[in-house]
Amino acid sequence: MPNITAIHNAGLRLGISTHGYREILTAAAIKPSYIALGHIFPTERKICPLALRVSIGCANIIYGLSSIAPTVAIGGIKLHNLDSVLNCNVDSVAVVTAVTESINPIATVHTFREKINAYFNQPRQRGSQPRKWFAVGTQTSRNRA
Repeated sequence: MPNITAIHNAGLRLGISTHGYREILTAAAIKPSYIALGHIFPTERKICPLALRVSIGCANIIYGLSSIAPTVAIGGIKLHNLDSVLNCNVDSVAVVTAVTESINPIATVHTFREKINAYFNQPRQRGSQPRKWFAVGTQTSRNRA
């Protein structure tokens, strides 16, 4: 088990990437700096037998996790499915191929940011906490495995 306090005191952050409900529960018990949830949709970058499908159940789990650690949706996220991911109450999204395989990566990043900002700037129900997002994460194609 990682010593989260020592990691935090060293100025570092520990994020745990999860690929299923069992791993999500394990990560939640560790209380890391953030929990990556994926892959949300099938992806060409990694082969995993199960994808965390965007669903009401997924939304309920993510909502509960956000009180433990910020959540990051990963895997197969594109502009056409971004709204369904955001509606699951994640704190941020990370994308790779949506940007690296785009004809115009800069325009794609701008569109992601516009959609994310529009989502998080919506009026919320009274008493609900506003969600936050960190950044659209990308990885250059030369770092591909």
